[in-house]
Amino acid sequence: MSPFPLLPVPFPVSPFPLFPVPFPVSFPVSPFPVTPFPLSPFPVSFPLAGRWFLVGVGSRCSYLAEHSHQLEATTVMVTVLDEQSLAISTFRKLDGMCWEIRQRYLPAQAPGRFRLKGHGHGSKVDVVVGEADPSSFAILYYQKGRSVSVKLYGRTSQVSDTVTDKFEQHVRSVGLSDDVTYYFPTYGFCDSADEFHILDARLSSTMQATLLSILGLALLRALHAQDSIPIQADFQQDKLTGRWYSIGLASNSNWFKEKRHLMKMCTTIISTTTDGNLEITSTYPKGDQCVTRNSLYTKMEQPGQFSYTSPRWGSKHDIRVVETNYEEYALVATQISKSTGHSTMVLLYSRTKELSPERLERFTQFSREQGLTDDEILILPQTGMWHVTAIASNCSIFLKMKDGMKSPITTTSFMPEGDLAMKLGWPLMDKCQNFELLFQQSGQAVHYMGTCGQVDQSHGYPEAEAGHPWPAHASGAVGAREQDVSPQLLQKFMELIPIMGLTKDMLAVLPKSDQCAKDIR
Repeated sequence: MSPFPLLPVPFPVSPFPLFPVPFPVSFPVSPFPVTPFPLSPFPVSFPLAGRWFLVGVGSRCSYLAEHSHQLEATTVMVTVLDEQSLAISTFRKLDGMCWEIRQRYLPAQAPGRFRLKGHGHGSKVDVVVGEADPSSFAILYYQKGRSVSVKLYGRTSQVSDTVTDKFEQHVRSVGLSDDVTYYFPTYGFCDSADEFHILDARLSSTMQATLLSILGLALLRALHAQDSIPIQADFQQDKLTGRWYSIGLASNSNWFKEKRHLMKMCTTIISTTTDGNLEITSTYPKGDQCVTRNSLYTKMEQPGQFSYTSPRWGSKHDIRVVETNYEEYALVATQISKSTGHSTMVLLYSRTKELSPERLERFTQFSREQGLTDDEILILPQTGMWHVTAIASNCSIFLKMKDGMKSPITTTSFMPEGDLAMKLGWPLMDKCQNFELLFQQSGQAVHYMGTCGQVDQSHGYPEAEAGHPWPAHASGAVGAREQDVSPQLLQKFMELIPIMGLTKDMLAVLPKSDQCAKDIR
């Protein structure tokens, strides 16, 4: 996006194009007069000199609305010429290359006002400094005819909440709303361009047309790459509803990088609202409790495409169902735009907790096609996979069988209502015996009906339990993420045995076994 300069190519997000562009851009007309603007109370030529960062823009530009998730970090250098006019150099990346756009703002009749002249009838743009602190921020109005934009610049890429509030007040003062207010990335800046990537607005019309054509083609290539995310053909929304498991997640967001090591598979319930939107309920483990998040995806014109705005962070999401067969898997891509930048996210859903290697490879391949690296692609571990490494019980059946028992495997998952579902695979003789258990959550986060004890999700859990496959007696078990239980955990479990009214001769430390590894998922 062009900041101080209003030239929209190669970044056609300003509503004031000064030169012909190789593709259409529409500019809605404000239904009311917007001048006079408030003026900054000091001569601004000298205070505006130096480097600025484009922080935010309020504009009805249709291109900006459609491509807000593709905004690039933008800086501008301001130099004062002949003590009145301003030389403007704007720097922004396109297709990985840094471009510089050069323009000149000519002084108008009053301090704080400038005029930018283009080629052709009606190309004049009025620039007004509405409010500024030379050391911190500047808020400028741009008007062409009856169309207006408001832009916020900062001496740093991030400004205070107070400055942001000022900017949004200026935006509203000219009839613009939060829906047409956009914030730019705070990273990925560039500050120099080689001689082949400089566009000078003072060149001849012929030279400008040549450069603009080149830039337009480059832009179209970039947009084609970013808009090439497909949507499931003949999308049938009603078939997408029901329970899904998140199998894979890929993202280039800072949040993903920070939380990657904590992420696990979660359960998602999709339902359709009366007005045809999607209600998404996701349940996932967080610390020692089960967390449920509800989101409303608003359907867009094309079936299979939805939008969502986070009420907490204000981020805007463009969500597309890329492909699905409804009964097995669904691949979903999301473009996210917020004040600190934009990111891409790809999710792989499954009706079961396992998917074929071919589906997993398709997810990885598609994520790479969106520019994500292998470090940004994750196959999510199941919510809970534990090896039962030790048991103590006064059950007579257990006491008879304990010397021949092997380590069973159990998986745990949280249900949307907060209950704990457990699937147990027990090696018995030459086969694996499967059991499914459901524990209802009580008033405390880590307490479930039939169980008690403390859980350390990173290493293992001692668990006193009445409700194993054998008849109900006082029992305890040790579970660990790996089959090798630490001596410290085993010692802690042995200390609990007398508390449960058991003796050490009722303890069995179970040998390793992979007999049920393929049966429990």
